[in-house]
Amino acid sequence: LMRSWAQKNGVMVTGVTPKKARWVAFGLGGLFLILMGLSLYTGRRGDMIWAPFALAAIGFVCALALSRLWFRVYRAETGAKG
Repeated sequence: LMRSWAQKNGVMVTGVTPKKARWVAFGLGGLFLILMGLSLYTGRRGDMIWAPFALAAIGFVCALALSRLWFRVYRAETGAKG
């Protein structure tokens, strides 16, 4: 279905199409899994109520930085302008 859509409309951006951009996306997903695990762990302990908020802020900054990196890698690999 996606292949027919891409052939019909010319492009399909999934985030994991080019190989190097795929690894940036997987790295971001892995980082989020680690941050979520740490947040659950510290939240269950109960004595570090501030930790999930700090981890959320770290996640926000990392998401912003890695999304810019992904976009740069994607454009470099596909030759897209923008």
